[in-house]
Amino acid sequence: MRNNRYHVREFERKFANYLGVKYAQAASSGTARDYNEQMGKLTNNLSSLNSIYEVDLMDSNTKLMNTINDLASTSEAS
Repeated sequence: MRNNRYHVREFERKFANYLGVKYAQAASSGTARDYNEQMGKLTNNLSSLNSIYEVDLMDSNTKLMNTINDLASTSEAS
């Protein structure tokens, strides 16, 4: 936290200098925190969806292999 304050103060100083004024003050609306929270939720949701997709994919693979084996045994019986 201490390091962050230094960077904010440094930014304020440089920004004031750029504007040609004595002081400038930085303010945060909290959007970065909100963004990070939303990204965390999105990451969790995508992880859950990926898990479901992988289970579904394994089930599809099993069904495909069973179908291939059934067709192979049918052609052998002919």
